[in-house]
Amino acid sequence: MEQPAPVARRATWTDVTVEHHGVGLLRSFSATASDGQLIGVVGPASESLDVALLTLVGRYVPIRGNVSIVGAPASIAVVADPITDAIDDPLMKVREAVAEVSRIPQGSDRASFTDWSLGAAGLADRSTRLIGDLTMAERVRLGLALAAASGASVIVLDVSAVASDPGIAGLMSLLRQLASSGRLVLVGAPAAHEAFDVVIPIPAPMEVVS
Repeated sequence: MEQPAPVARRATWTDVTVEHHGVGLLRSFSATASDGQLIGVVGPASESLDVALLTLVGRYVPIRGNVSIVGAPASIAVVADPITDAIDDPLMKVREAVAEVSRIPQGSDRASFTDWSLGAAGLADRSTRLIGDLTMAERVRLGLALAAASGASVIVLDVSAVASDPGIAGLMSLLRQLASSGRLVLVGAPAAHEAFDVVIPIPAPMEVVS
C-alpha cells in the first residue's frame, strides 16, 4: 500500500524567549509546526500579543533562541488592514486587488485563481465591491484572500479586532479550511477556540520579568 506523503515541517522554535517593555511573553519556548496546522497565539488584545505573534514567524528577533521558518521570508504573509497597510486605493475593487497580487500556480489562470482566492476567504459575493466600502470583518477576509493569492505557505493574522463580530465563527471555519489546504496558519486571538490545533498562551501584560 502506498504511504501518504509526510507533512512538511514548516516552523521550528528553539528555546525562544520574547519580552516586550519588560513583560515576559514567552520563555524558553520550543516546538515545531507543520503545514496543515492552525495555531492560536492566545492572550489579551495588545501590542504585546502582536509582538509575540510576529516573533514566532521571524519578523522580530527574540531576546534568546531561534526561529526557523522554511522558505522565509517569501513564504510568510502577514494579514494587515488592506486599506491602510496593503492597498493604497480604497476605490479599487476587491477582485482587482486580489488579481493584482496573485501568483498563479501552474495549470491555472488568473481569473480562476482569483475566484478561488476570493471563495477561500468567503468574499465571492463581494468581488465587485469597493475596498473602502467593506466592513472591518470583510477587510480581514480580504487580507486573507490577498495572503492566499500571494502563494504564501504561512499566513499570520490577529483576529482580536473582530473577535466579537457575529461572523467570527465563519472566519474561524475559513481559517481551518486554509490550514487544511496545506498551509501553516498562526492566529492571534483573545481566547482559545476549538478550531485551533495548538494553543500558545501569552501571559497577561502585568506579568513583569524580574
